[in-house]
Amino acid sequence: MGASHEEGWCTTTNPRYLLKLSRIRPNGRKYLLLVCAAIRHLMPDPQTGIANRVLTEIERFAVAQPRKGIQTHIWRDVVQRAIPQISGPSSRSGLSANGTWLRLLEHRLGALSQIRAADVNVVLGSVFSQIEYRIRTDTAAEVRALTARLAPARRLAAPGWFRRLLGASVSPEPAVNLSVQQLRDEIVSRVVPERQEVVRATWFGIADTTAATTQAYRLIDEHIQQRMAEVTARACDLVREVFGNPFRPPVIDSAWLQWNHGAVHHIAERIAASGDFTDLPVLGDALEDAGCGNEELLRHCREPHRHVPGCWALDAVRGRN
Repeated sequence: MGASHEEGWCTTTNPRYLLKLSRIRPNGRKYLLLVCAAIRHLMPDPQTGIANRVLTEIERFAVAQPRKGIQTHIWRDVVQRAIPQISGPSSRSGLSANGTWLRLLEHRLGALSQIRAADVNVVLGSVFSQIEYRIRTDTAAEVRALTARLAPARRLAAPGWFRRLLGASVSPEPAVNLSVQQLRDEIVSRVVPERQEVVRATWFGIADTTAATTQAYRLIDEHIQQRMAEVTARACDLVREVFGNPFRPPVIDSAWLQWNHGAVHHIAERIAASGDFTDLPVLGDALEDAGCGNEELLRHCREPHRHVPGCWALDAVRGRN
């Protein structure tokens, strides 16, 4: 793989392409931590109770796993041993939306050496489908509420003389809240700014309320496209956070680790054990003081972006890459 692949690694917005490139350095431990990161930071529903404990136990095992790990069965020997009730039906009742990814993990997590990019792709596929379903459902409800306020296509006929004579009650005419043009403006306002003129142009000449209603449902596709672009970008950030640049793996000088009675190593191990990444800039300062001149490594330690267990810079210092 040459320069074009490295450029793709740095610029692509397709997480599956990144996972394909990551196979030049396959690592079950990295893929396992990436699975946990995807669930924690991309799944639309929060993790609570037992579900959060499952992720914590998996991350704890993977973070501490020796370089040449043993053939531990992740689900049976790590999760179920720490949380015995996870295998019983009583534990499933309170999991609600978390049940989907928990079942995925239960069926796919075996020995660390068996976990591959395909397992991450399965989890990402589940994440994307759940998010798309949520967007589709929420936006459809929003469009229905808007189109219900459209002016009716034809007005009710005035009551005849006989009904007036009898004093019969006349059903009130439905409230006219939005014209077709006002509905168009409401829909356009819900689209990202760079797409607003395109969407507005597609309404040209539409005056019929039925046609306007059909047009309004395009907002679902607009919202899905917008939200999925955001989610896939975040997924790419997570892959890069865990793998770093596989075309330029960092080289750690043993002298940096020995500096000041092993200060760099101790700081890195403390961060990994606690899962508190707020001290990563401290690690960056220690590395620089120890003589490190790797700008990419130092920059990653100091950048204020999301770090997760498996962070490539932290793993490099700990000898886990």
